[in-house]
Amino acid sequence: MQFKGGSIRFGALLFWLSIWIVAIVAIFYPEETTRIARMLGIGRGVDIIVYLSIAILFYLVFRLNVYLEDIRTQISQLIREVSLKQVKKGKK
Repeated sequence: MQFKGGSIRFGALLFWLSIWIVAIVAIFYPEETTRIARMLGIGRGVDIIVYLSIAILFYLVFRLNVYLEDIRTQISQLIREVSLKQVKKGKK
């Protein structure tokens, strides 16, 4: 619904859709997470879910930080432009 409304892009839709699909599979087929964990040398299936969740959270925090820095830069640039226009108006 968010995608149809234009709130999120297609890439974000795929990201969240894949997260939810993996979560549903892990809930209904917990033996698969154990099998994947053992292939990776990790003891339990729940451990792989925790590790993956932490990695995803770090990624999301990183993306949010990049986005906020971009917003700060845009705000600073806008403030400079508005200030320069006000100074020019004052001189006329």
